[in-house]
Amino acid sequence: MVFRLDSLGRQSVVQKVDEPNVTCLLGSGDRVWVSTAGPGAVYRLGTGVARQGYLLSRPRDCDGPARFGRLEYRADIPAGTELSFDTRTGNSETPDSTWHEWQPVSGSVKSPNARFIQWRARFSSRFPNLTPVLRRVDIYYRAPNRPPVISSVTVDGTDSEETANRNSSPTRNVSWQAEDPDSDSLVFELLFKGEDETRWKQLAEDITETSHPVDTRALPDGWYRFRVKASDRATRQPELSLSTERTTLPVLVDNTPPEVSDIRVDGARLSFLVRDAASVITGCRVSVNAGKWKPAEPEDGIFDATAEKFSLSVELEPGENTIAVQAFDAQGNTAAGRKLIRR
Repeated sequence: MVFRLDSLGRQSVVQKVDEPNVTCLLGSGDRVWVSTAGPGAVYRLGTGVARQGYLLSRPRDCDGPARFGRLEYRADIPAGTELSFDTRTGNSETPDSTWHEWQPVSGSVKSPNARFIQWRARFSSRFPNLTPVLRRVDIYYRAPNRPPVISSVTVDGTDSEETANRNSSPTRNVSWQAEDPDSDSLVFELLFKGEDETRWKQLAEDITETSHPVDTRALPDGWYRFRVKASDRATRQPELSLSTERTTLPVLVDNTPPEVSDIRVDGARLSFLVRDAASVITGCRVSVNAGKWKPAEPEDGIFDATAEKFSLSVELEPGENTIAVQAFDAQGNTAAGRKLIRR
């Protein structure tokens, strides 16, 4: 910027330059030469007083397509001077050929709705030593309502420690992360649908927290998806409110324990089968005559199926022996089998 100081010490802008540094001023006759650096340039300024000029604002980002209202300002406008405004709008950060043309302001902004707006103050004076002084500009606008955003929805899985201790809960917690770009208050609705079902059914509505417990004992075993709907109707008028929704990946509900069958002893070899209708078998142990529980591994060496065969050596006493088998699945359901063996 190049400034001028008058006899009263008041400053005014003489020239706005694009370069960041003004390095030299040189008077020559009725001209003033201005040199700049970063990059270098030379300007030639006249000594006359302009009767008109303008001040251009930076483009204002309204964070979305906005509808504009009044333009209000505070300024000192001496007699013999004038101050008026124009605005232009566009949807690119830097004004370009896609922006709308300048429109004069008459109380309210006439420029079309857009994300960005820029104002221009036009100064004029009939006297060389008088000019309007602009102190503040306010433009009122309203951005259209934007829908809520749900970034994630998750269903708590069965904890591995709970499964190992066979004390997992049938309650599964559905939780989500959501926010509103306009900072509106949100209410949520939770729905569910089985994989072989066609209609979404409501589990809960008017939820204000970002999680909700689901008692899976009320659902038949099988695969389900849960859906969360978020709405800003707590803040907006019904006809202006917006909503969005997000659905989980398929989740297995299994509250039925596996079955232990075909318990047999051949010599010192114990064999049996553990089968579950929905979940993978994840553990098994055996006790002989109420003795210490000992882990049992599947014949194929890995727990990876809903049906597993077991075969292991056991120490039996002469006469009657009580063999107990306990198995559990990935959802923490426990099965028990028992058989009396006589030798």
